[in-house]
Amino acid sequence: MRGLWPARWGVLVALAGCGPGGAYSYDGYVMEGYFPFDGERSWEFISTDTTVGRKIVSTLDSTPEDGASHTIYTITSTRECLDVDPDCKGTELLRDVRWSADQTDGVLIHSWDEGGTNTTFDPPLQLALPRMAVGETAETQTNGVTYTSTFQAITDCPVQWTDAWTECVQLVVDDGGAGTAPAGTWFAVSGYNVVAFQLTGDTGQWELLFATYVEGE
Repeated sequence: MRGLWPARWGVLVALAGCGPGGAYSYDGYVMEGYFPFDGERSWEFISTDTTVGRKIVSTLDSTPEDGASHTIYTITSTRECLDVDPDCKGTELLRDVRWSADQTDGVLIHSWDEGGTNTTFDPPLQLALPRMAVGETAETQTNGVTYTSTFQAITDCPVQWTDAWTECVQLVVDDGGAGTAPAGTWFAVSGYNVVAFQLTGDTGQWELLFATYVEGE
């Protein structure tokens, strides 16, 4: 596991691979650094609801889409068995989510494909502005729903992998009660991307159990 250079008030640091990227200036935190899509990456999440017999394994497709107006990457998530459920069999496809992150348009979710329903956000749903201060919001009207993403806090990271991460961005996405993905609470840490989340309808919070990163060429 690589070390992190946490964001500090009034300090800017360079972006590089799994390194720093969540620095703060007087314009806000650089949100792109919390959502890296470089190299080969995977994440394993376990629910705080101990009755859930599966973990979520998410894998980045390291090749971006061609011809898109943004550099879009797909993260595919599956459900895999835990030892606590002896009746669990095989691996189940959970969802495909298409993301982008840059310093021009911030962090965007372009589509959410789950349970046989593919929802394309046009315009893309803005999870975060290019730079944000705590308390700031990003609003997107798309597919007849108004999404408001609030930068709730910089907080300790609710993960099971390590207790050393103390500077996660916490983003709360409200869809006005529509009950759609990706409404819920998201946590991301500089250099590692999403490390915890709880979507509307989840019975527990999904927390990072393990992650891998192989630097790209």
